[in-house]
Amino acid sequence: MEWLFTWLENVRLVLTKPGKFFSKMPKKSIIEPLKFAGINITLYSILASLLSVPNLGSGLLDVFTKNLIGGALEILVMSILVFLTMKFVGGKGSYEATMRVFCFSSATKLFQWIPFIGMIAGFYSLLYLNVVGLSYAHKVSKGRALLGVSTAIVLSIVYIFVVVAHLFGFRF
Repeated sequence: MEWLFTWLENVRLVLTKPGKFFSKMPKKSIIEPLKFAGINITLYSILASLLSVPNLGSGLLDVFTKNLIGGALEILVMSILVFLTMKFVGGKGSYEATMRVFCFSSATKLFQWIPFIGMIAGFYSLLYLNVVGLSYAHKVSKGRALLGVSTAIVLSIVYIFVVVAHLFGFRF
């Protein structure tokens, strides 16, 4: 039961006092941040699945599985991409530190299943929590952390645009 109180306290601190949390972010192992993200993504997947099944006509397990895998891949891929862009802007942190930030920022997943509020929570996570966390993890200013995150977002959008355009037969 102690893990529940630890998880709840971490959720509270990440969402309400991210500077305080990330300045003292646990650094000894990636296991605890992964467990934290796993709980958040699982809860998000359950709640989002229950909300979306009538609309999509898909099975509950199908939607749950897609949300679960998508949430895990989101952390993995964004951690890699943002780690590289943080190096570009002078970041000194490791890939593991970057992944820790994304794992702990997943606390917003607890609200992302709610229509409209989920979008706001996603932006809060991406453009605030990650920026604050990355500034501590990579020992850079919040401006440089924002530049690293923004660059990763732009690269992601360009990549998706090129892939979709290519699928529809557009050639560059």
